[in-house]
Parts: sequence; C-alpha cells; structure tokens
Amino acid sequence: MNNLKQTLASIILFCVCSLLVNNISAQNNQTKSLRFTKNETGKHEYANIANLPSTFGVGEFTLEMWIKPDNSFPVGPTPWPQDPFPLKQEDVNQWAKNEDQLTNWSNSSEEPYSSTGWWWHGNWLLDGFSRNYGDRDGSFALQFYGGGRLRWLFDDGTGPSADKGYVYSVGVYPATETPSLLDGKWHNIQCVRRWIGKSEAQLELWVDGKIIDKKVIPTRVDMQKQFWNDWGVGNPPGLKGWLIGGEEQASSGVLVDYYWHQFEDYKGLVDELRFWNKAKSQDELQKHWNKAITKNIFGLVGYYSFENINIPSNYLIKDKIEENKAIMSLHKFDLQNLSNENAPIK
Repeated sequence: MNNLKQTLASIILFCVCSLLVNNISAQNNQTKSLRFTKNETGKHEYANIANLPSTFGVGEFTLEMWIKPDNSFPVGPTPWPQDPFPLKQEDVNQWAKNEDQLTNWSNSSEEPYSSTGWWWHGNWLLDGFSRNYGDRDGSFALQFYGGGRLRWLFDDGTGPSADKGYVYSVGVYPATETPSLLDGKWHNIQCVRRWIGKSEAQLELWVDGKIIDKKVIPTRVDMQKQFWNDWGVGNPPGLKGWLIGGEEQASSGVLVDYYWHQFEDYKGLVDELRFWNKAKSQDELQKHWNKAITKNIFGLVGYYSFENINIPSNYLIKDKIEENKAIMSLHKFDLQNLSNENAPIK
C-alpha cells in the first residue's frame, strides 16, 4: 500500500511539474515585446547590447524602434535623492532615495546647452553614454523629458564643450511645442544621421512618420572605428555598449561619476528594434514607418523582434542579422517583463 501511495504521489508531482513547465513555455511562446517597470534603485531591469551591428555607425545610419510608454505613471519633478544637491561630500547620503524620481515621468525641460547638466533630469529609454577620456565622445541616448517628449542625445567627438553639456540635442525646446507620447499608444521612433553639404551631417528625430527636430553637425565620424568597436577605451569595466530601459549606472550598478545609484528609468513596452546602415529616405520615413519588414531588406544590419523568448536561454536574444556577434542580454527580467502585446506594424 505504501509503495502504491508513493507511486501515485510521484505521478501527481510529475503531472504538476509538467503543467508548470508547459504553462511557462506557453507564456514564453506568446512573448512579443519587452516590458520595463518601476523598480527600486539598483533593481532596474534592463537590456544590454554589448556589441552593436558591425557596420552600424560607419556612415549614414538609422536606428528604429517601437515604444509604448506607460501613461499610468504621473508627470512631475524628478529631484535628486537629496535635494538640493549637497555641496560637501561628507554631507552626502549615498543611500538616500526619492520616490518622485523613481515614479514620475520627468517634467524637466531645460534649454539645451544652457548648463553642464541641462539633460541630467529625464527618463532613460536608451543609455549609450560613453565616457571616453572623461568626456562623452561616442554617446548615443534617447531620453524622455518635458512630460513625455523624447529627445536624442549624440556626440561624435565634436560635441559642445563641458559647460554646455557635452552632447548634441535633437529634440524640441520648449517641450510643449510637440505632443507628448504619454497617450497610451504605440509610437515608432527613428534616429537618422544623413550626409548633407560637402562634409556635414544632419541628425534627425522622427516620430510616427513626422520629423520632430533636426540638427546639423560639422563632421562625418566613423562611430564604429572611433568609439563603438572598443568600448573599453576610457570606459569603466561593466559599462559596455547600450542599455535599454534605464540609466546605465543605476541599472548596472557600476558607479562612475555620481554619488547615487538612482536615476529616472523608462516604464513601458519596447518592440521591433532595427539598425540600418543607411539614412532612410523621406519617402520611407513618411510612408513606410509602420510597415513590416523581412531580414533580407536592403540596409538592415541589425534586428530584434522579441518574439518567443525562452526562459532557459538565460535571456540572451540573438540579432536576426548578425547572430554570432550582436546579442542582447536581458538583466533582472522575469515573466512580468515579457509582454504578449506587439507593435501595430502592418
């Protein structure tokens, strides 16, 4: 009788475990996008691409992604954990927290180039800030500011001086001159570097087929050769490549030049991340921004669609184009971060 009971118990346990595994697998197979949530400092989930596609940034380029910011969070100030910032180091509480900074979509909209830290307050959708040689040469970032507006921060080594914030800004000022993206909808974002004139480049930020802002810069730098092919030059260990979903220090735990591991992060969905080694034409940007693509399309050099992510894969996602080099790793993710909602591409 005891043997029979043990056998039945083993069968029941096996069935329960099988159901759990199948349920997890089913959820994984329904994955269509990444979900980033509010977290305490040091616990931000994030996606890291340590090696960008090898030809992205060599010449003209377009970075494309779909996002759906979570508009259930309020717009408001995102002050430092100790506000005002302590003037003396001995007065700093490294473990101080400020709930508004963790919760709010930043309402800050300082004038670009007006100070060293005009871009410090904002929610980080993509943080590819570099610290080469103490400056921000090689940086690429997307940041929410002004109550749900988006700006592109970029530096090819010719950016503004330190007192003006180091990086070029492609985004509307004042922020209220463009619609907020906190409307509960999906939005297509495209960052374009286009050659113009004899030796200049134009940086363009497009949202849903409409140009939001553009900035002419004086040079055409090979970003791969100069910066992105070797993140170790001038950068602290652990800060390599691009982070999606949060600020790189707060997310990775690598503290460099601030006292706290607390910064504003992104909250919402991300889908269809695409790298192009061409500047898309105006016709492509205006008329085909919401179209589905195949991986064999001309100019596409990197592509993450986030379909059917598997838990046993250690959250490693291969680029569909450069599978052996460009790999995205997901950190501090669990099932709640894998969404079954996808971008409305046609």
